[in-house]
Amino acid sequence: MPAPSLAQARRTLGKLGEAAALAYLQAQGYTLLQRNWRCRYGELDLVMEQEDEVVFVEVRTRRSPTTSAPEESLNATKQARLIALAQHYLAAQVQATSALSLPAAEPPVWRIDVILLEINRKGEITRLEHLCHAIEG
Repeated sequence: MPAPSLAQARRTLGKLGEAAALAYLQAQGYTLLQRNWRCRYGELDLVMEQEDEVVFVEVRTRRSPTTSAPEESLNATKQARLIALAQHYLAAQVQATSALSLPAAEPPVWRIDVILLEINRKGEITRLEHLCHAIEG
């Protein structure tokens, strides 16, 4: 069997990181609303709820040891795209509610968190850091 391509290895690592982040957040009392929510502008890794707050979670996973930390890949362009995606998600939810003729609700309180993960070659998590309110929208 041929070795997995670099793209396949990245996808596998990303899925492993997202699963670990989801398990961590659920253990902290968060509720999953959406996983890998997609629209034409991109994808949100996890959409969670904590109490009455919608939490958009960007998961950044790297192999350890590595030459770069996971947070180094979260540049200003990516941050701006995450804010736009969060706003688009919320607008889509409002549109879905209005299509059902439900009463208009107050706009939800929301934030963007980042979970940084490093996973070694054995698949063990060597770092998990949860940054609340990591990106201001």
